[in-house]
Amino acid sequence: NSGNLKESWYGPQIDSHDFVLRMNKAPTVGFEMDVGSKTTHHLVYPESFRELAENVSMVLVPFKTTDLEWVVSATTTGTISHTYVPVPAKIKVKKNKILIYHPAFIKYVFDSWLQGHGRYPSTGILSVIFSLHICDEVDLYGFGADSKGN
Repeated sequence: NSGNLKESWYGPQIDSHDFVLRMNKAPTVGFEMDVGSKTTHHLVYPESFRELAENVSMVLVPFKTTDLEWVVSATTTGTISHTYVPVPAKIKVKKNKILIYHPAFIKYVFDSWLQGHGRYPSTGILSVIFSLHICDEVDLYGFGADSKGN
Protein backbone atom coordinates (compact mmCIF):
# COMPACT_ATOMS: atom_id res chain seq x y z
CA ASN A 1 0.00 0.00 0.00
CA SER A 2 2.86 2.33 0.63
CA GLY A 3 4.90 4.55 -1.62
CA ASN A 4 7.99 3.31 0.18
CA LEU A 5 7.88 0.18 -2.01
CA LYS A 6 8.71 2.22 -5.10
CA GLU A 7 11.78 0.77 -6.84
CA SER A 8 12.01 -2.00 -4.21
CA TRP A 9 11.63 -4.86 -6.73
CA TYR A 10 9.74 -6.89 -4.09
CA GLY A 11 6.92 -7.83 -6.49
CA PRO A 12 7.95 -11.43 -7.23
CA GLN A 13 8.74 -12.04 -3.55
CA ILE A 14 5.32 -10.69 -2.50
CA ASP A 15 3.56 -12.80 -5.14
CA SER A 16 5.28 -15.96 -3.85
CA HIS A 17 3.25 -15.87 -0.62
CA ASP A 18 0.16 -18.04 -0.06
CA PHE A 19 -1.89 -15.06 1.09
CA VAL A 20 -1.45 -11.45 0.04
CA LEU A 21 -3.57 -8.86 1.84
CA ARG A 22 -4.02 -5.39 0.42
CA MET A 23 -5.87 -2.48 1.91
CA ASN A 24 -8.17 0.30 0.77
CA LYS A 25 -7.40 1.57 -2.74
CA ALA A 26 -3.92 0.06 -3.02
CA PRO A 27 -2.84 0.27 -6.67
CA THR A 28 -0.95 -2.63 -8.23
CA VAL A 29 -1.33 -2.00 -11.97
CA GLY A 30 1.83 -0.36 -13.23
CA PHE A 31 3.70 -1.21 -10.03
CA GLU A 32 3.87 -5.01 -10.33
CA MET A 33 7.67 -5.21 -10.10
CA ASP A 34 7.56 -3.40 -6.77
CA VAL A 35 4.28 -4.55 -5.18
CA GLY A 36 3.39 -7.72 -7.09
CA SER A 37 0.12 -8.50 -8.79
CA LYS A 38 -1.30 -11.15 -6.47
CA THR A 39 -4.11 -10.32 -4.05
CA THR A 40 -5.98 -12.96 -2.08
CA HIS A 41 -7.77 -10.67 0.40
CA HIS A 42 -8.59 -6.98 0.11
CA LEU A 43 -9.54 -5.04 3.26
CA VAL A 44 -12.05 -2.26 2.65
CA TYR A 45 -14.67 -0.06 4.19
CA PRO A 46 -17.37 1.50 1.98
CA GLU A 47 -15.47 4.72 1.33
CA SER A 48 -12.32 2.83 0.24
CA PHE A 49 -13.96 0.14 -1.89
CA ARG A 50 -12.62 -0.53 -5.37
CA GLU A 51 -13.55 -3.24 -7.84
CA LEU A 52 -11.90 -6.57 -7.04
CA ALA A 53 -10.95 -9.51 -9.21
CA GLU A 54 -13.37 -12.43 -9.02
CA ASN A 55 -10.91 -14.61 -7.07
CA VAL A 56 -10.22 -11.99 -4.37
CA SER A 57 -11.95 -12.12 -0.99
CA MET A 58 -13.30 -8.80 0.24
CA VAL A 59 -12.75 -8.24 3.95
CA LEU A 60 -15.07 -5.55 5.26
CA VAL A 61 -13.74 -3.52 8.17
CA PRO A 62 -16.93 -2.15 9.77
CA PHE A 63 -15.82 1.05 11.46
CA LYS A 64 -19.46 2.15 11.82
CA THR A 65 -22.90 0.52 11.79
CA THR A 66 -23.62 1.98 8.35
CA ASP A 67 -20.74 -0.11 6.94
CA LEU A 68 -22.62 -3.31 7.77
CA GLU A 69 -25.82 -1.92 6.30
CA TRP A 70 -23.88 -0.85 3.17
CA VAL A 71 -22.47 -4.31 2.40
CA VAL A 72 -25.97 -5.81 2.55
CA SER A 73 -27.36 -3.03 0.38
CA ALA A 74 -24.44 -3.09 -2.09
CA THR A 75 -24.95 -6.81 -2.74
CA THR A 76 -28.75 -6.61 -2.96
CA THR A 77 -30.92 -3.50 -3.39
CA GLY A 78 -28.27 -0.80 -3.83
CA THR A 79 -30.20 1.65 -1.67
CA ILE A 80 -27.17 3.03 0.22
CA SER A 81 -25.03 5.23 -2.02
CA HIS A 82 -23.77 7.73 0.53
CA THR A 83 -22.25 7.54 4.01
CA TYR A 84 -20.32 10.70 4.82
CA VAL A 85 -19.19 10.67 1.15
CA PRO A 86 -20.57 8.92 -1.94
CA VAL A 87 -19.98 5.14 -1.92
CA PRO A 88 -20.70 2.48 -4.55
CA ALA A 89 -24.40 1.61 -4.46
CA LYS A 90 -23.73 -1.82 -5.97
CA ILE A 91 -20.61 -4.00 -5.91
CA LYS A 92 -19.70 -7.10 -7.88
CA VAL A 93 -18.42 -9.48 -5.24
CA LYS A 94 -19.61 -13.05 -4.86
CA LYS A 95 -21.29 -13.41 -1.49
CA ASN A 96 -19.05 -16.36 -0.60
CA LYS A 97 -16.05 -14.03 -1.08
CA ILE A 98 -17.25 -11.49 1.50
CA LEU A 99 -15.70 -11.66 4.95
CA ILE A 100 -16.39 -9.22 7.77
CA TYR A 101 -14.23 -8.35 10.76
CA HIS A 102 -16.24 -8.78 13.92
CA PRO A 103 -16.57 -5.40 15.66
CA ALA A 104 -15.27 -7.04 18.86
CA PHE A 105 -11.98 -7.72 17.05
CA ILE A 106 -11.63 -4.03 16.22
CA LYS A 107 -12.30 -3.18 19.88
CA TYR A 108 -9.79 -5.82 20.99
CA VAL A 109 -7.07 -4.29 18.80
CA PHE A 110 -7.95 -0.80 20.03
CA ASP A 111 -7.90 -1.80 23.71
CA SER A 112 -5.08 -4.35 23.77
CA TRP A 113 -2.68 -3.24 21.06
CA LEU A 114 -3.25 0.50 20.81
CA GLN A 115 -4.08 0.84 24.52
CA GLY A 116 -6.99 3.11 23.68
CA HIS A 117 -4.89 5.73 21.82
CA GLY A 118 -6.46 7.43 18.82
CA ARG A 119 -10.00 7.16 17.50
CA TYR A 120 -9.86 3.66 16.00
CA PRO A 121 -7.26 1.24 14.59
CA SER A 122 -6.26 1.69 10.95
CA THR A 123 -6.94 -0.99 8.36
CA GLY A 124 -3.18 -1.51 8.29
CA ILE A 125 -2.76 -2.29 11.98
CA LEU A 126 -5.93 -4.41 11.93
CA SER A 127 -4.53 -6.50 9.08
CA VAL A 128 -1.22 -6.98 10.89
CA ILE A 129 -2.84 -8.10 14.15
CA PHE A 130 -5.30 -10.33 12.27
CA SER A 131 -2.45 -11.95 10.34
CA LEU A 132 -0.42 -12.50 13.50
CA HIS A 133 -3.41 -14.33 14.98
CA ILE A 134 -4.12 -16.67 12.07
CA CYS A 135 -0.82 -17.18 10.21
CA ASP A 136 2.23 -19.20 11.15
CA GLU A 137 4.51 -16.61 9.55
CA VAL A 138 3.87 -12.99 8.58
CA ASP A 139 5.98 -10.85 6.26
CA LEU A 140 5.21 -7.14 5.93
CA TYR A 141 6.02 -5.10 2.85
CA GLY A 142 5.49 -1.37 2.55
CA PHE A 143 4.12 -0.98 6.04
CA GLY A 144 4.99 2.46 7.32
CA ALA A 145 5.30 5.99 6.07
CA ASP A 146 6.91 7.10 2.85
CA SER A 147 9.40 9.99 2.70
CA LYS A 148 6.48 12.47 2.82
CA GLY A 149 5.07 10.92 6.00
CA ASN A 150 2.11 9.24 4.27
